[in-house]
Order: sequence, then C-alpha cells, then structure tokens
Amino acid sequence: MLRVDDLHVRYGTTHAVRGISLELGAGEAVALLGANGAGKTSTLRALSRLVAGEGRIELEGEDLTRLAPEAVARRGLIHVPEGRHVFATLTVHENILMGLTARGDRSDGFSVDGVYELFAPLRDLRGRLGYALSGGEQQMVALGRALVAAPRVLMVDEPSLGLAPVIVEAVEEALRAISRHTALLVVEQNIDLALRVCSRASIMKHGEIVLEVDAGDAHEREALMASYLGRGQPEGPGTSAES
Repeated sequence: MLRVDDLHVRYGTTHAVRGISLELGAGEAVALLGANGAGKTSTLRALSRLVAGEGRIELEGEDLTRLAPEAVARRGLIHVPEGRHVFATLTVHENILMGLTARGDRSDGFSVDGVYELFAPLRDLRGRLGYALSGGEQQMVALGRALVAAPRVLMVDEPSLGLAPVIVEAVEEALRAISRHTALLVVEQNIDLALRVCSRASIMKHGEIVLEVDAGDAHEREALMASYLGRGQPEGPGTSAES
C-alpha cells in the first residue's frame, strides 16, 4: 500500500531523517516510535510533502515524490498532524465537510454520518465553532475530517498528546475501529497505546530506524526498547493531562 525508500529530510545543516525505508500493507497498522527529535514528525511531513525530502514515496505503486501536498492528499495519503489544526472559525460540521475536498472518486471511506457514529460526542456539537472545542473534541474532529476523505493510508501524529485519560481511551477505540478498514501509520509517545492499536512498530533514533518489532513481542524486549526511546518504563494510557 505504502512504500518508502531511502527517505532523507534536511533543515539547513540538520539531517533530521537519514535514509529510512518502510512498507505498510493494506489493512496494516504500524507505529513509528522514538524519543523527541528522533525524526518521526519529519517523516510524516515528508510523506505528505509538507516538507521537502529526498527518496521515493509510493502509494499503491504510484510515485508521489514530486507531487504537491494537495495532490498527495487527493491520492489518498491523508495526514492528521500533531496539534489537530481544526479551522477555528468553522463549525464542527463544516470542519468535517472540509475533508470531502480530498475524497475524489473514492467511495470506501467513512460517510459524514459514519463519523458521527464513530465519535458520538460530536453529534451535539455540530454547530460549535472550532475555537470553542476542547483538545479531545478537536482531535475527534481532526480524525473525522480525515476519515471522510476516504484515506488509502491514514497517518496520525501524536493522537493522544495532551488528552485526559478518558479521551485517550476514546481515541484508542476509534483508532482500533479505523484500522479495521484503513491502513494506519501512527506516531505516538504513549508506547502501550501504540502497541495495542498497531501490529508492529519501527523505532527511530537520530533520524534512523534502529529496531523493528512485532507488537506481540515488544514487551518482552522492553528494556531494549526503553534504551532506544531514551526513557524508562513505557507509559500507560492517559498519563498526560488535558490542555
């Protein structure tokens, strides 16, 4: 479904992503893990062409490397960035409808009604403006907007960041439901959440993929993972507070 070969990202003299390669199959969910500064977000931004990168990016065999970001989205590689980025002066419903602009002729994605079924709290917030939403509500809107675009591959950056535990649980449940229909590439600091949602993980350090593990085996190699991630024991769900 998605294939990346020898991807490099540079910001001036900073070599943020150093020749990584990865593959994502149809219906597969993969986590991209690593400490802050490992190159995870730069990888997603390069794949969606929001930053320049070197290497080859293929979606279902089509080379996306030289396409503009809007063309990449219309091909079905959809990116939910860190920080949600909902439109502050649009309502919840209008924000979700914006995702239809990238849908093209794909018919196998979520409908708008399907988004409201997945994120039931949004039903009563249809008319609320983006700036008046909590962090968790914004995350649901951002995911819903992406889903109506009928992604072939959905890339989600830090979906649980800054959310209360109950919202983290709702986001995890939604990602599980999404993964049954859509290939997922997830960047997430909450290791336990990522490994519950995804079947395998690629761990980045200093811009390189240094370890790949199956989710079922990852906890048996917890100490090794912790050393690569630059932290102690993996976090449980909802360790951060809602902002």
